[in-house]
Parts: sequence; C-alpha cells; structure tokens
Amino acid sequence: MAIAPAETFKPLQLIPHEPQSLVPDDTELTPLDFFSLFWNDYILSQIAQATNAYADHKRQGKLGEGWSHPVSTTELWKFLGITIMMGVIRLFNRSQYWRQERMVGKNALSVRRYPQIKRYIHIAIPEATANSRGSRTESPWWTKLEPLHNHLRHQSQTYFRPGTHVAVDKMMVRFTGRSKHTVRIPSKPIPVGYKVIALCHDG
Repeated sequence: MAIAPAETFKPLQLIPHEPQSLVPDDTELTPLDFFSLFWNDYILSQIAQATNAYADHKRQGKLGEGWSHPVSTTELWKFLGITIMMGVIRLFNRSQYWRQERMVGKNALSVRRYPQIKRYIHIAIPEATANSRGSRTESPWWTKLEPLHNHLRHQSQTYFRPGTHVAVDKMMVRFTGRSKHTVRIPSKPIPVGYKVIALCHDG
C-alpha cells in the first residue's frame, strides 16, 4: 500500500507590521489618564453592585457587622486611590496613613470605612446571591474575577495592537498572600506568585 507523502509545513503568511498604539492622539497620557483607560465608572459600578450584594448576603448570615451603608462608585474611586498610595508610600501599619499630615486624600475615606470596603469588596456577584434556589454547580475559581477580566482584556485590545513578531511566554506575578493557586519557581526572578501566560513583543 502506498503511503502518502507528509505534507510540507507552510507558515502563515502575514503582512509585517509594527506595534501600534490605538489611543486617540489628543489623549494626554498622564498617569491618571493612562489608568482611566482601563478603570472607569462602568466597571467600578459593577464592582460596587457585587460588593453590596456580598455584604448584604453576609449580613443575612449575621457576619456582615461593621457594614454601615452600601458602597458607591465614588467611594470605590477613593478606595482605589488610597490603596495605590499605600503601595507607593510604605508605612508600618494601615492606621498610620490617617495620622500622617502628608497623606494626600486621607480624608477621602474615614479610617473605619476603608477596612469595611476592603473586607467586602467583590468583583462578581456572589453565586449564593445570584441563585436564590441554593442549588448551584461549582464554577471555576477564575469566574470570581469577572467582569473585571473581560473588561481589562477588551480595553487592552482597544488601545494597543501588537506587532507581527510576538512570542508566548510564562510570567510570574508576585503574590505572597493566601491562595491555593500560587506556585513556587525558585529559578525565576519572582519565585512565588501566580504563573500566567503572556503575549510578548519587543523583548
């Protein structure tokens, strides 16, 4: 019986193109402007809705003590700003950020309100509240990151077009908190954290 010859590999033919920024030319890319391309009122309103649903669910179970009132989109903007500030200016403990005179925006949220939001903040509507019947199937862990994941992916595709020559590579995102999804790779510059697959270009 004759054996058919193996097909010759033919790489996909593409017209070469350089990476391209799709951000409108009239956009002033200050740090705040760049941040606002990915974080806006639309996604924060959804996070506020999910956070309030989670807090209400915990209050029904008598675990939601200390939740004074529903969080608003404006409060979440302030919460993000203070959280970023804490990452830039490191102090010994959290309460010191409300004691230091040089802390810009420390009066945006009270020293009691900030930990309330931090405790109950949620990205997606909790499954227990989404299905009132109580009979639900267990969803993959990453669904808890929706709708933020899809939003950030959409914004990234909107404002940037990678060039022709790209590579797929593994990357480590530093995280040392409590999570069963972290990995340890001692040979990496970041030895502990989340392992993600990245589309890379330009080195």
